[in-house]
Amino acid sequence: MQYHDIDKIVSTTHDTVNALLEYKNWPDALALYFRYIQQRKMQGNNQTLSSSRFMMKAMWWGKDRFQKAKNILKEKKLVEDIVKKSEYGRVEWWYIKLNFVIN
Repeated sequence: MQYHDIDKIVSTTHDTVNALLEYKNWPDALALYFRYIQQRKMQGNNQTLSSSRFMMKAMWWGKDRFQKAKNILKEKKLVEDIVKKSEYGRVEWWYIKLNFVIN
């Protein structure tokens, strides 16, 4: 019997894919979602410290393409921007929280 390292597997649910299929550029949204999942796994939690600039560079995308894909994910509530501010209102961290569609 051969065993595999499942940490290398990126997966989602059928419900998540179906939620994205109604959009013209659903492949970009799904690719970005998988990239966020990969970052989350590498960082070991459900929130990733992945700035938009970092993700655009990782995906080799320009701002427009990236923003369209991210807006779909935000509209479907698959990702959320979580901003942590200091007591003085200064932004300290900007997380991306990943959610999953499970019916």
